[in-house]
Amino acid sequence: MKRLLCILLCAGLLAMLPMTAAADGAEATPYESNYTKEFEGTTLNVYNWGEYIDESIFEDFEDLTGIRVNYSTYETNESMYTKLVAGGASYDIIIPSDYMVARLINEDRLEKLDWSRIPNKQFTDPTLDTTTYDPTNEYSIPFTWGFVGVVYNSKYVTDPVTGFADLWNGNYAGKILTMNNSRDVFAIALSRLGMDYNTEDPAHWQAALDLLRQQKPLLQGYVTDEIYNKMESGEAWIAPCYVGDYLAMVENNPDLRFVYPAEGSNTFIDAVCIPKSSKNKAAAEVFINFLCEPEIALRNINEIWYFTPNTVTAEMEDYFLTCEVADESLLQLLEDKTPQTKGQIFHALSPATQKNLEELWLTLKRSSVGWYVYAVLGGALVLALLLSVIRRIKKKKAEALYESDYGRSA
Repeated sequence: MKRLLCILLCAGLLAMLPMTAAADGAEATPYESNYTKEFEGTTLNVYNWGEYIDESIFEDFEDLTGIRVNYSTYETNESMYTKLVAGGASYDIIIPSDYMVARLINEDRLEKLDWSRIPNKQFTDPTLDTTTYDPTNEYSIPFTWGFVGVVYNSKYVTDPVTGFADLWNGNYAGKILTMNNSRDVFAIALSRLGMDYNTEDPAHWQAALDLLRQQKPLLQGYVTDEIYNKMESGEAWIAPCYVGDYLAMVENNPDLRFVYPAEGSNTFIDAVCIPKSSKNKAAAEVFINFLCEPEIALRNINEIWYFTPNTVTAEMEDYFLTCEVADESLLQLLEDKTPQTKGQIFHALSPATQKNLEELWLTLKRSSVGWYVYAVLGGALVLALLLSVIRRIKKKKAEALYESDYGRSA
């Protein structure tokens, strides 16, 4: 049954991603012959999200080109941006989300790509709307796409889950997670308020903060990759979740379910870029072309479970077939094309709004702590008092014993 659902999932994905490039005659060829040792001895510094690539491809790339990959990861777009701007390290490849690509373009922090070194661009689905973040299509190439929903453990969450509102349900206090980045967290609140994710109205962002403050006492924590262990183990019961993370987790815990929020959600594209700090631009473009090889894209997708923008990869027999889909909700979601029809795409905010969001995020993180912190502190206080009482009792007993043994003889 699961294999059948996986096959149907493929069909749903293919329906969402028109194969225009493939229809025009673009086909995958044995990619090994496309590469030379022109840049042998070069080291590329690749900076990417955690759990977001099949690292075994690095060895294959080095064998083909002689180019070594030095790989490191970040947890959020914002942490990547901070390190990039600080200038403490030089990166040749980064893979930010759409709105962050737009911000980096606006701040002149990205190199224009030389498409003559990236002929595999022909496999990129032309229906993906990259103009929202890269209007001239010069600075980036899509790596994956996906959307945000709600993942929950059906073993513990037995009431119907419909969307983001369930993340405020007091019945799950202490078992609720949320994302550890400002843009996603505030988008969840804006969704509940029926507001635009890209609003420039300070009152809207303040309203979102007020709503998030109501939620904070219910939270177990703000997390990134920790969501895997917490949701798979049952330590947490419900959380907002990228669809690819859900597909990875459900393999390890078939009790997990995924719901596309009734309030709507964020549809995103993550894209490969070369920052201005790169010292190996040409070699980096060879690496980008390698990532776009249909067979390599297939390996990546079947490792990380996000959706591919590569039209040839999406037609391959093994695309997503190893995924064990535990329920039909995601299948129906894809067949209905809900993410494309209802999803909002993040845009780069104006500098003033971006600054305001950063300040509101700090305010939220510094505001009154959640119940679980109080529970830990309270437990520690009770333990300390108990130990103090025990010590006093022991001391009195020791004094009494001393008095009985030595007092009379004295």
